[in-house]
Amino acid sequence: MGGGARGGADRRGLEFRGFGLCDLAQMNQDTRSRWAGVSRVQACAVLLALLLALLAALPRAGVGLVATGAAANGPANADLHLYRTINARLAAGEPYYIAVARTQREQDYPLRPFITLRLPTLALVSVALGPVVMTGMIWALMLALLVIWWRRLEGAYADPKRRVTGLLLLASGLTLAARPELIVVHEIWAGLLIALSLGLYRPDRYWPALLAAALALAIRELALPYVLLMGALALWQRDWRQAGGWAILCLGFGVLMVWHALQVAAEVVPGDPASQGWAQIGGLPMALRALRMTSALRALPEIIALLLIVLSLFGWISWRGGIARAGALLLLGFTLLLSLLGRPENFYWALIVSPLLLLGLGFVPQAMGDLWRGLRAAR
Repeated sequence: MGGGARGGADRRGLEFRGFGLCDLAQMNQDTRSRWAGVSRVQACAVLLALLLALLAALPRAGVGLVATGAAANGPANADLHLYRTINARLAAGEPYYIAVARTQREQDYPLRPFITLRLPTLALVSVALGPVVMTGMIWALMLALLVIWWRRLEGAYADPKRRVTGLLLLASGLTLAARPELIVVHEIWAGLLIALSLGLYRPDRYWPALLAAALALAIRELALPYVLLMGALALWQRDWRQAGGWAILCLGFGVLMVWHALQVAAEVVPGDPASQGWAQIGGLPMALRALRMTSALRALPEIIALLLIVLSLFGWISWRGGIARAGALLLLGFTLLLSLLGRPENFYWALIVSPLLLLGLGFVPQAMGDLWRGLRAAR
């Protein structure tokens, strides 16, 4: 009996430590949270860490976003005007790099370094297809997301009814994408494609996820952290073929960016303004505010919204599903990125992960239930 009890405790400890080890390749759903079977000490440690994170998220005086009123309605109007002007000039027959350099110069946008000019993919496709077709495409993409994630969430909850809640939480992350005037925003398209890629991912059939990620990367280079993450997870699983696929995608992206830099260099002239840089550490408060302003939580009081974001991140960490680890690492990594890089007016970068953000709230009840059972466990 003593050996059996010790063996059970060892298994629980291995399960608790297995966040980074045991089930990276596990794709079957598990209705237990990551904290199922933890000891009382482990449950206390997790709850203490969650409490500290919630306290760190509380609003502080003097920390906020620039142009909060504009932020509440999506990307700044100046950026939207910039993209529409570029598209109008493309429609009139002007080459992309001449049009974008001319427009950014006229509207006092920086032209250096080269990444201050967007990749031409979205603009060229938008002008070629027109706004009606592009609107239809983005709605089709959102519908596909809902269908794919509905199937992905099957069996993910201890209470099957919570699957509907999960889908509604996912749908809440699509509110900005549904606004017709924001169809020109690159981060919205890239964020939807990343969510599609993660929903499609299977270790034994990863090419659809790879294709969706490639489209996101062709629109906005901010999709690169997701591609690097998926490649790193493939390496961790020693899935060399899949890792090679992600590596080839990164190599192709590198070639694209070299070509892009050469095209921009041909249009930049002495005296063109340079960016003031993005290495401005705003910390966790700035990152959480960016996540709030690009999600449905922007309609809630700030303190409630920030606490819900932390709980959603906790829910992602707690989920044991096969893609939960990739989703949790993506959201945590991007939150760290927003904490270290980007000026306050760059809050819209968070659109890269906003479609997936609130889905984590659906896993909080099971996580808290498992932690409660851990607290009640015998010593």
